[in-house]
Amino acid sequence: MCSLARCRWSLLAYALVLLLHVSATACTNLLVDDEATADGSTYVTYSCDGGVFAAVRIAPEATYAEGATATIFADSPFYGGDAVNREVLGTIPQTSRTHRYLDILAGPTYVHVGGMNEHGVSIAETTIGGSRSELTNGHGLLAPFSACPERSLMTLALQRAHTAREAVELIGTMAEEYGYSSPFPVDGEQLAIGDSTEVWSMEIFGPGSDWRPDSEEPGAVWCAQRVPDGHVAVSANRSRIGEIDLSDPAMFLASPNVTSLAREQGWWDSERDGPFNWSAAYAPYAAPGTLMREWRVFDIVAPSLGLSPDDPLPFSVAPDRPLSTRDVIAIQRDLLEGTPFDVTANPVFAANGETSSLACPMCSWSFYDLLDLEPQRTISSRHASFTVLYQTRDDAPSELRGCAWFSFGPAATGCYVPIYSGTTALPDAWGSTDLAEGDLALPFWSMLLPGFLATVQWQDAFRDLAALRSPAESRFLAEQQVLSEMLEAWHEQGIEPADRLNEYAADRLTAVLVGFQDLADALLADYVIGLGAYVAAPGPSIELPPLP
Repeated sequence: MCSLARCRWSLLAYALVLLLHVSATACTNLLVDDEATADGSTYVTYSCDGGVFAAVRIAPEATYAEGATATIFADSPFYGGDAVNREVLGTIPQTSRTHRYLDILAGPTYVHVGGMNEHGVSIAETTIGGSRSELTNGHGLLAPFSACPERSLMTLALQRAHTAREAVELIGTMAEEYGYSSPFPVDGEQLAIGDSTEVWSMEIFGPGSDWRPDSEEPGAVWCAQRVPDGHVAVSANRSRIGEIDLSDPAMFLASPNVTSLAREQGWWDSERDGPFNWSAAYAPYAAPGTLMREWRVFDIVAPSLGLSPDDPLPFSVAPDRPLSTRDVIAIQRDLLEGTPFDVTANPVFAANGETSSLACPMCSWSFYDLLDLEPQRTISSRHASFTVLYQTRDDAPSELRGCAWFSFGPAATGCYVPIYSGTTALPDAWGSTDLAEGDLALPFWSMLLPGFLATVQWQDAFRDLAALRSPAESRFLAEQQVLSEMLEAWHEQGIEPADRLNEYAADRLTAVLVGFQDLADALLADYVIGLGAYVAAPGPSIELPPLP
């Protein structure tokens, strides 16, 4: 019998259609200040719901001679793995040294969509819909993300910044000087940027159609707000920054044209409108799906506020209790269970007085259309190509200061594996961009398949999926403190920590991959073919090796 790991199928055409369908209501970021957490960690989370494919690699540090430049290539609109850069748009000065960083790519053209660098600076994004069409400009050299890493503002910040504030200022300065171009016709971008002590939400738009590289005006308009001490913020495809106070640079940073551009365009007048409101001026519109996600995050962390999706929502809230890593993961995985918007609680899924095993919150649009249902958008959707939690701790040694909890696929059906900031290499298969055909030997496809198979009989299959990953994630969390103690011993013994952390990451990533491959076999046999009724067998497990 053919092994699942050797199966391949062509999905490029489907992926391109899917990208166009979901990009308008795609990514979600959660931003958590260190004083809002139980252990003093900060979190920046990212559910990439419009990326179709994904890959994760370690980009090494590099040094450059004085006067070196970085070439900026245009992005090709066609799939091509790493070879998508063609037209030369220009150059920018190269820095003398770039940092090592975790580099995440999203397809089908594999644009660089942030990551976490060796200093624990992390960057994620959401595309902002509802911005002013008059801001669009196609003459800038730089974009929020790009298949050319030197064009990606997210990558440039990871390569050069030591802190979140430095990353905000660097992105803003470079966009002003070299010009910002959105990858989408009208939209702007939100960048969630964190380090071990601060988390910032930065929003950026084009400078308008009249701007050219030789203009004396800034090539972008941008604003950034720091998440207040002890607060949680969220960004879900709409502008989230309201009134700003530029007299308080500890909390707000902005481009020099932040109010003048709005005034020139007639979008803000102090006598007519009162204090300047960033989102009202530059991106006043929002889709319903964005409000639902924002409300749900605040509803989970601060139920005492009694907010509803119809309420005007604040930029951030203080949680009712400090959040743990488990709590942040649970927010990512939320499927609106226990709310009036839980699609699986709809009476259409009632069978013989019980909830049918087919009651699924992650099925296809055609399935819900058939049942005349309109599910609400969840924080991480069924279309996610990857999700990640960037956790940074100020009291941890540098090699462990940053931890990227990474998973391919939707948060609800994936398994988060820790990749620490001291890691210098990952298994090649996790960074593969040869994904236009479904090859279940590659982690991307193997990690997605169990979640897809679970939709056939969700109520039963999801329990099996959770039973597989939960012990592994619990062990990963327990290992954080142990690794800190082992790190001291490695230093004393003259052992290179990167070698051991590389081994640790490879062991855990491989163990999870094998476990998910086994789960796919089990789900296929049990819930798709139906052998579970005839063959009693122990469920799959993730067999983790000892610490290195």
